[in-house]
Amino acid sequence: MSFLPALSRQMLIEGDTPRPAIGKFLLKVNHLTKDKEKPTKKRNQLEKQVKRKDLALFTDVLFENEKITVSRVYPNPATTIAIIDYVLHDQNINAKITISNVLGNVIQEFLLYPEQKRIKINTYEYNSGVYFYTLSLEGKAVATKKLIVKGS
Repeated sequence: MSFLPALSRQMLIEGDTPRPAIGKFLLKVNHLTKDKEKPTKKRNQLEKQVKRKDLALFTDVLFENEKITVSRVYPNPATTIAIIDYVLHDQNINAKITISNVLGNVIQEFLLYPEQKRIKINTYEYNSGVYFYTLSLEGKAVATKKLIVKGS
C-alpha cells in the first residue's frame, strides 16, 4: 500500500474507498505540502476540500456547510433500500434524519454518527407512496426532500 498517497491510505484504514475521480485532488494535497507526515494548515484545508469534493462528485448534495455535508437519498424512487451518505466535519454536531409520511407522522429517525458516514433506510418495510426526509441540525430542520417508495 506504500504506493498510495497518505490520504488514500487513511481513507482505506477508515473503511472508505478512494475513488479515481479524486486522485487529482489527492496528488494536489501531497504535491503542495513538503512534509507529508506533519499536518500543515494548507494540507488540512486541502484535505477538507477533498472530502467535500469527494461527496459532491458522486452524489447530489442535500445540504452542506462547514460542519456537515449530506447527500440526497438514492435511489429515488426506492424499492427495497434507500441510502443517504454524509460527512460530519464537526464531530460535536447534533444531526439527524427524520422520515415522515405525507400526513407529517414520523415513521423513522436516524441519528448521524461521525464514524458511520451512511444510513441505509429499509424501504421494503414501507408502504408504496410518498415520504419526506428531513435533515435536522441542533434540533432545527434545515432541509426536506421527497422520497418515493415503490412496491417491489
